[in-house]
Amino acid sequence: MSVTPNSAILPQVPRSALAQIANSNGTSLMALATGGANTSKVTSIVASNTDTNAYTLQLVVNVGGTLASGVVSGGTNYPLASVALPASAGNVAGTPPVGVLSTANVPGIALDSTGEPYLYLNSGDYLCVALTAAVTAGKLVSALATLADF
Repeated sequence: MSVTPNSAILPQVPRSALAQIANSNGTSLMALATGGANTSKVTSIVASNTDTNAYTLQLVVNVGGTLASGVVSGGTNYPLASVALPASAGNVAGTPPVGVLSTANVPGIALDSTGEPYLYLNSGDYLCVALTAAVTAGKLVSALATLADF
């Protein structure tokens, strides 16, 4: 992407991205989002859990991997955070989904001018989620990322 001096470069294409982890996925890296051609800005990640068991959700950036059927393999993994995902988070009243992108979960994450966390995802890199243990059969862990491409 060429840059014009003294010109603001703002995200152009807002989008959302989804990933779902089922028992058959085990602890595989599931692609949540792929960096756009001119980089992407991720502003939110929310995770929910239909299981009555709690899990640890991992947030990982993969560089140079390949994507097949939602699973990312190969390349180099850069773990960003491991986040507690309570039982039934976002699935029952009184147990909200988990905001994964936060200063509590990712200390040192960049903050925008309003104090909201964000991260950049380079072109072709994968933002992935995984669990440290397989989810119970018939149950699901879901993640939603809000992002925009430059």
